[in-house]
Amino acid sequence: DEANIQNISRQTSDLIKDRASSPAADGAAATTPATPSLAEQSALFDKCLAVTARLEGGYQDGKTDNEAKNLGVTLAQYNAWLSNKKLDPITKDAFKQITLADVKEVYRTDYWNKLQCGLMPAALALTVFDFGVSSDT
Repeated sequence: DEANIQNISRQTSDLIKDRASSPAADGAAATTPATPSLAEQSALFDKCLAVTARLEGGYQDGKTDNEAKNLGVTLAQYNAWLSNKKLDPITKDAFKQITLADVKEVYRTDYWNKLQCGLMPAALALTVFDFGVSSDT
């Protein structure tokens, strides 16, 4: 969503201003920021996911069935995630129909949690999360 991109851009500007005016910028000792609550981390995940999924786009065919991609997730990755949940794999045709709601937890477990994005400031979280998805980290 354009509104989400503008919101994250505004958050980035606010973070830069906050850092520039913090005591640490004047040479004083920096204070450790509070760990964001789970609700704050979840809200940030939802915002970053909306931006990243929009950039990733929809279905893209691959050289093999397992390399097919939808919303930034490969068929092989999605079926591995399903297998870990003790669910049956899906076909390439079914994979073409998945929605963001279907892959949300794949993004959360395979990228967001693994890269600890919820503990980062908003702008950094988006950057690291999007890079992780783009590079399959």
